[in-house]
Amino acid sequence: MAICDSILDGLTKMFSGAIDCAENADGVFVLTTPFFYPDRDHIQLYIRQLPDHSFLVSDSGRTMMKLDTYGFELRRSPRRRAMIFQISNSLGVRYDNGRFFIVAEENQLGQKIWDLLMSVHKVSDLVFTVTGYTTATFADEFEGFVSESHIQYERGKQLEFLAGTVENVDFWVNHSPVPKAILLLSAGSPGYAVQRSDRVYRTFNELRLANDNIARLSILDDRQDVWTEPVVIRLNHVSTVLNWTDKRQVTLALTS
Repeated sequence: MAICDSILDGLTKMFSGAIDCAENADGVFVLTTPFFYPDRDHIQLYIRQLPDHSFLVSDSGRTMMKLDTYGFELRRSPRRRAMIFQISNSLGVRYDNGRFFIVAEENQLGQKIWDLLMSVHKVSDLVFTVTGYTTATFADEFEGFVSESHIQYERGKQLEFLAGTVENVDFWVNHSPVPKAILLLSAGSPGYAVQRSDRVYRTFNELRLANDNIARLSILDDRQDVWTEPVVIRLNHVSTVLNWTDKRQVTLALTS
């Protein structure tokens, strides 16, 4: 039983440290979960109370927006539509107009939210049916670059912050006096670029508060013309921003 106790304790700490629920300015409760979309954004669910005192919980359309960004089209593919409905129906989750949601009484919220989370997580993985999924390609391309440059690295390192929360960085370089946390940003549209930058800003701001002796590098896939000046300025507040096409500058930042 000792090994089971150890496993359960570790999982409990991991889950509890990665879950957050807070009310936003619109009176909607935002549940941040320990599960990720394929682009490494945390899956978030949005909760609001209805007039009859039940609760509506949804992904606010984020899942399909992410899939659409990478070319996952439903309109021209009956097969993909069938896959979406098969996944959601099997878990008792409703899908309508690009949004996954459930309606539940307060005493049902735990189980229903779990069903919704599983549905969203499974659907988001359908991005891997799209030829040339860009975020995965960019991460793999970057890994090939650092490997060929003989730079020691760790992919997907977990960092624990002051509040006890745990976040992943895409790459971690620790062969020089100053360790470096690296987050990659790739997006197919300006709107999604803003969302990606929000996640990076939040993670690096927490890292800055926890340990300012770690270098923070935001590397933009600038082959897509989606990175506006306000996005870059905001990222510069918490990190060093580098363009992927400037390999000399990227190499210098990684090896200095």
